[in-house]
Amino acid sequence: MNWLTSIFFILLLIISEASARQQTFELVYDSSDILVGQDSTGSFNGSVINISNDTIPIVVFRRESNLPNGWSSSICLETVCYHESVDSALVELGTGDTISLGVLLWTHGLGEGTIQLEVYDLGYPDGVELLELNIESAQMANINNGDYNPQKFIIKPPYPNPFNPIVIIEYQLKESTNISLSIYDLLGRKIKTLESSYQLEGLKKIRWDATNSSGETVSSGVYICKIQVNDIIEKRKVIYIK
Repeated sequence: MNWLTSIFFILLLIISEASARQQTFELVYDSSDILVGQDSTGSFNGSVINISNDTIPIVVFRRESNLPNGWSSSICLETVCYHESVDSALVELGTGDTISLGVLLWTHGLGEGTIQLEVYDLGYPDGVELLELNIESAQMANINNGDYNPQKFIIKPPYPNPFNPIVIIEYQLKESTNISLSIYDLLGRKIKTLESSYQLEGLKKIRWDATNSSGETVSSGVYICKIQVNDIIEKRKVIYIK
């Protein structure tokens, strides 16, 4: 084997290895378009799957955030959503493992915006998956949050959000009725029932102090406020940060 042949095989090996490294993970999601109500919260949900034979360090980097004034967003991995000022996050992903990747949004007023995310294996930063999210806020009630009947009740965006130690959940009943308000984690497990009673019409405010039904403080992360009036259900996301 002459030296030219040796160089050819070495280059072929390098190219083959680089090509293989590009396939260490797969980014899966249904849609990159997010439609959210005015002065409300919305979210993008996807998954990163390790399809390699090794544990890999996955980086999520917010490359651009072109949002209207007063809007904000947070990067979420599994049940942890980072502060809106954090532009990158790193997680170790074992062979065959999957981690949920999300972006949580807060809107203020109407408008449109975009967010660009880069997802890549830190060991091979050239294999970047670029994800562009297109966000639109419109005058629509309870988008992607279940059924809604404005004649029954209106639930407002919880505040402050993210929160520590207390979040306030405010809603307006248009008539006296039975109501149930509970907190769930992202796996659908009930954390605590905050209200279950017959209430008179009017404005109501419920506080949650980030504790479960046993009085223990929950872990940092994303939780779902679920309010039910008869057969109508609404949901809102809140983020607890220790």
